[in-house]
Amino acid sequence: MRASQVPSKQTQSRLIAQKIVELSSKVLSRKENAKYIALKVGDGPYSNVVTVRGSKDTVTFHIPSENLEEQAIAEGFSPEDRNAKRPFFKHKRYFHGLTLTDLQRHEPLFRSIVKNSMDYVSRHRPHGK
Repeated sequence: MRASQVPSKQTQSRLIAQKIVELSSKVLSRKENAKYIALKVGDGPYSNVVTVRGSKDTVTFHIPSENLEEQAIAEGFSPEDRNAKRPFFKHKRYFHGLTLTDLQRHEPLFRSIVKNSMDYVSRHRPHGK
């Protein structure tokens, strides 16, 4: 494949975000800026369910289920826990190098991760936000 045929990081990020929105049954809304694409449930702070950062080649999810995190590891992924200090972010996991192909090949896993993330954010957002 020639370099001109390889999608840019921005295009890859948009394709990944689009697939994640599909996995959410199109519940998530999308907010894009120069640094990342936020996939949100509702508006305001603490509403990001998934963040796609092309520049850092990472996708973040909230995964409160240890079983689901273990399943991701068993399927060959290495979700990184950065030991967040703020309670809302304690289940945030970073997936480095996640591709559209990964999402397609492991669709049941990522559908569950997205659903878990949506449930977590919906339940744990501060009231009035």
